[in-house]
Amino acid sequence: MDKFLKILKPKNKKNAFTLLELIVSIFVISVGILGAYILYSQIISFSEVSKARLTAAYLAQEGIEIVRNIRDTNWVINNKGGNRDWNEGLEDGNYEADYNDYSLSSYSPHDFLGINSNGFFDYLSDSDTRFERKITIENQGNDILKVIVDVTWHGKNQFTITVQENLYNWHQQSQQ
Repeated sequence: MDKFLKILKPKNKKNAFTLLELIVSIFVISVGILGAYILYSQIISFSEVSKARLTAAYLAQEGIEIVRNIRDTNWVINNKGGNRDWNEGLEDGNYEADYNDYSLSSYSPHDFLGINSNGFFDYLSDSDTRFERKITIENQGNDILKVIVDVTWHGKNQFTITVQENLYNWHQQSQQ
């Protein structure tokens, strides 16, 4: 029986954890897990902001392309015997437009873009997003238009991306 008790009895008491060591190790593990959780939540937050910023940049560039398309359409009509100014439909002012528009509509603040059934942003969709786009056109002379596109979106804060480009009547000048 003495042999049996010797087996159950620990030989060295120093191998066991004390209550203080256990509390310290739980604290260290908890701090590590909490730090990982905070880092993960910040990465998710930053990725959402980056995704919105990238979408806004594309929408701003699309606004420039819409105005460029209207200018180019005027040139095509003139080449086919029409009589249009190169900047017809591009008067000074603030506008909004969809990706497939051939004309600009008056800008209405807080008129948010939606996503249509094909996945494109437009103003006709019922599903509003948090993006709004304002296209500003300023006549800078006989053959220059300054186009400024502001895309604003709302999250925890309000953000704005601005793209600016000058459009020229180079087609008319090259034919003279």
